[in-house]
Amino acid sequence: MTVANMDINYVKSVRGEKVPDYAVFYKGEKLVFEIGGAGKTGKQLKGLHVKQRYILSQPCDVKTSLPLLSVGFLA
Repeated sequence: MTVANMDINYVKSVRGEKVPDYAVFYKGEKLVFEIGGAGKTGKQLKGLHVKQRYILSQPCDVKTSLPLLSVGFLA
């Protein structure tokens, strides 16, 4: 899917698999996103060799994640 000049790919294929939820390609860079609730940790993001890794959650702890609703402002 392409939104706002970004290619967005859903990565998971098996429920419970320890991989991030989405990979986004923007301006030649790969960004990885994990989506979850208030208790979401970065376990799925560990070991990835990607510079930009983000956790989106609602509600969010601003020290460790970004608000999930911020994605709505991209379109």
